[in-house]
Amino acid sequence: MNTKFKLFLLVMLTSSVAAFSQKENKTTAGGLVTDMFGKQLKSANIKSKFLNKDITTNRFGTFSLDGITNGDTLLVTALGYETQEYIVKDRNKIQVKLSTVNEWNKNVNMMFYSKKKLLMTGSVATIGEEDLLKNPFINLRNTVAGKLSGLFVSQSDAEPGFEDPTLLIRGTSSFSDAGGINTLVDGYERNFAELEPAEIATLNVLKDPISNALYGNRGGRKSIYVTTKRGVANQNNISVLVQNGFQSPIFMPKSLKAYDYAMLHMEASANDGVPQLYTQAHLDGYKSGSDPYKYPDVDWYGAVLNKTAMQQRINLTASGGSNTARYFIMLGTTNQEGLFKYGNSNPNYRLGQSYHRYNFRSNIDVDIDKNTLVQLDVNVRLERRVQPHTDFSTTTLWRNISAYPPGLFPINNPDGSYGGTNAFQRNPVGYLKSTGYQHQDHRFAESNARVFRKLDFIAKGLRANVGFAFNTFVRPALAQKADYAVFTYNGPSLPLTKYGNDLVLQPAVTSSTLRHSYVFEGGIDYDKTIAKNHTINLRTKAYFVRQKEPGTDLPFSRRNLSAVVSYNYKEKYILDVATSYSGSDNFAEGNKNGLFPSAGASWILSKEKLLARAKWIDLLKIRGSYGEMGSDYFAGLRFPYENGKVVSGGTPAFGVTPTTVSGLSEGTLGNVEASWMIYKQTNIGIDFSFFKEVVSGSVDVFNEEVTGTPVKRIDISSIIGIAVPFTNVGISNNRGADVVLKLQKPYSKNWSAYIKTMATFTKNKIVYQAEAIKDNPWEVRTGLPIGQPFGLVAAGFFKDAAEIAASAKSSYEANLKPGDVKYVDQNKDGLIDFHDDVPIGKPFNPEVFYSAELGFKYKNFEINALFTGSESRSLFLHNYEVFRSFLPSSARPTDYILNNRWTPATAATATMPRLTTVANSHNYRNSTLWLTNGNFVRLKSLEIAYNLSNNALKKLGMKTGTIFVNGCNLATWSVVPEVDPEGPSAGIQNDYPMLKVVNVGFKLNL
Repeated sequence: MNTKFKLFLLVMLTSSVAAFSQKENKTTAGGLVTDMFGKQLKSANIKSKFLNKDITTNRFGTFSLDGITNGDTLLVTALGYETQEYIVKDRNKIQVKLSTVNEWNKNVNMMFYSKKKLLMTGSVATIGEEDLLKNPFINLRNTVAGKLSGLFVSQSDAEPGFEDPTLLIRGTSSFSDAGGINTLVDGYERNFAELEPAEIATLNVLKDPISNALYGNRGGRKSIYVTTKRGVANQNNISVLVQNGFQSPIFMPKSLKAYDYAMLHMEASANDGVPQLYTQAHLDGYKSGSDPYKYPDVDWYGAVLNKTAMQQRINLTASGGSNTARYFIMLGTTNQEGLFKYGNSNPNYRLGQSYHRYNFRSNIDVDIDKNTLVQLDVNVRLERRVQPHTDFSTTTLWRNISAYPPGLFPINNPDGSYGGTNAFQRNPVGYLKSTGYQHQDHRFAESNARVFRKLDFIAKGLRANVGFAFNTFVRPALAQKADYAVFTYNGPSLPLTKYGNDLVLQPAVTSSTLRHSYVFEGGIDYDKTIAKNHTINLRTKAYFVRQKEPGTDLPFSRRNLSAVVSYNYKEKYILDVATSYSGSDNFAEGNKNGLFPSAGASWILSKEKLLARAKWIDLLKIRGSYGEMGSDYFAGLRFPYENGKVVSGGTPAFGVTPTTVSGLSEGTLGNVEASWMIYKQTNIGIDFSFFKEVVSGSVDVFNEEVTGTPVKRIDISSIIGIAVPFTNVGISNNRGADVVLKLQKPYSKNWSAYIKTMATFTKNKIVYQAEAIKDNPWEVRTGLPIGQPFGLVAAGFFKDAAEIAASAKSSYEANLKPGDVKYVDQNKDGLIDFHDDVPIGKPFNPEVFYSAELGFKYKNFEINALFTGSESRSLFLHNYEVFRSFLPSSARPTDYILNNRWTPATAATATMPRLTTVANSHNYRNSTLWLTNGNFVRLKSLEIAYNLSNNALKKLGMKTGTIFVNGCNLATWSVVPEVDPEGPSAGIQNDYPMLKVVNVGFKLNL
């Protein structure tokens, strides 16, 4: 659908709905509802005690006084504001001022139940739509980076439609589970990455055992819990969001020009003692530029990539309703273009990369009667992902762009054919234009229905609920393959040399993937207040899941019975006790089910008499929780208790004249004791707010011991003759702290300012992993952090043959030369090998991650900036091809190599080994030579917004409006050269480049 037509359709629809919504009963005189600064509140709800009916304010914030008399009591509510009782003393002068909802009085959604934040005993971090919109990422997993304490987000690839950033909650706890987390939307396991910010009410990170308690054998992985928006009675609202942005790469390698490339290649060939690929004639030709076909100078990045690409987002939401029925509806469209050129060069199909998404959500609440509520939710998402043909992966394309020489062949020869050589047959331009395409259509349908019933006739405060959810995912794909030949230009009068073959576009090939799941749930809730001071709440949940995954014959089944009992005394002393009885079909009888208990307590010290007298203390609260959670993730294996089947394997030889035949071998032994991992988690926290919320924040310390981690027992000798199974013997530990501190200037009518900082510190280690006995103590992995890198200790470069002869031999390279790396022989055996590897550096995932958010508001202007950073992490530069000299067909040096390589003249200052054109596993391996500090700080997002004048908006029948400019990944500070420190392979090796986005948009509430 044409973009202009989509915009026109959206504007027409918005105008129609807006016109309908503006039908109101204007009053020339009446009561008035405003906020504390006099802003008139449309759609506030007033309940009159005498009249026993509801009244709603119009768009001017006023309401009719018909029937209201002196002495009446009005209960006034408005979305986002504290409810207030107002006693009418003067019927002719009623003005109610509502204050915004106190943060501590908001309900926080945890696993299957909610609780007022003040009364929580666990650790939960929360954000909503407003925060999500300040960052224009299309994928919401990227949007939450730096906004939630304890949550680490790492992106390595920004490919449209295929972004899959890593999410860790409080670092990595297990060396098998790899820090995996649960993601739930409205209580069901669903991915939130492709949701729109406009449909999200809250996004919560559940970090401790009591918050995840009701998830039993999956709660150990911790969770992100998303709650979508619902309609509010008499709070009718229509919202329109339009964004338009420009994407551009953050880091692209500074590739050498043809002259420098050839000069260095000649130097490398001389170092290796191999024939030269380039000659002086090449150098002269590159310098003069006289023959661009014989002596080209190709910038492959420039030939293949646009400098910018567009992205768009349009959302329309409508919500509201009556006391009987409420609704929330959202329509959204998103378009993200890829950076590749030639996307529209073929009139018959789309080339390159792009991502288009259409979102629809409908959440309906209907009160069948005063005791029965029915919720019906539908979420539909349609996506189209365009890529090159599957036989020609984008991984290979990026590798070729970053590795192909600039001066060996032109993009096109004089006759228009693609340039190439025998060694370089995948001309990147031909790759994009002449290999065909694939279209993947992802179709998601997620629906659920719940019924809530009050059972006051049995006991006041007793309620029951039942629910059913169905999720389905279908991915039909269509692909058409083509191929192309490349030709080497030999001169103006000589024929071209052909490599490969042309292949016209083949008939379309279709395929389809199906995934579906369903969930049955039910529960009983009970609330009871005794003698006004003692409150008891009970929440129970029964949960059954059946899930069919592509490529599996049998569906996955899980069941869960759970309950949490909460008690509080005067909202000052709070106690939670929870348990979950969970089962998984992945384990053998006797190990399918387990009990997972947890408990939490909190004490609001600021309500004690001694502290209550200190007016500067708004809140001081301590809390703690302990629990045993589980994870039924078992090394990715299905039914690990079953013995592996007999499979073909081995080629024994028979006869005087040996003849080999195919044999059979036994599969992996089954582990009948296979079970879930146990996460023993402790969290202690303190929340505080001082000087009327000028200073606020929280501090949490946590400890987590994971037992029963599935590991391969490499301490068992292979003499057993069969592959040993994974067994639940691994043990690891993770501990650390989350810190949040917010400072803000007290709000006034015209201005406000704040700074909010968050940091998470983690320290994990492997306690036991059935490790084989090592020859040397420095080879032992147990006791070290998960993911601890090992490598050789570099001691400079060999300066001459005499030094090489006097040093330890290398098991990796027989013919060492001056300029090769010299390593420390740790065990003094005269040989450099794996026994000399020692722990060096830090794991790739940081031990410390943090953010700082700054905001300033003056009248109608707002500025918000978010900085994120990672500390205590390491990278090995040799893993990325721009640092790997001229290794065969896989590397293209940059200015960094040019300026830091070893030569006899630079021997005293060089930081890189000699150049080479042949494989060299001695120089290019993990060592302190390549180890670099992976810390970085990034300006993650910046937004400048203008809130439109209320007077102007009222004339147009609107409530609020904002125009904004925002951006993400705008600046980065790091010592890592040449590559992006967060995603070092992005744009050079396997992955799409990391992107910065500058975005312009507006949001209107009608």
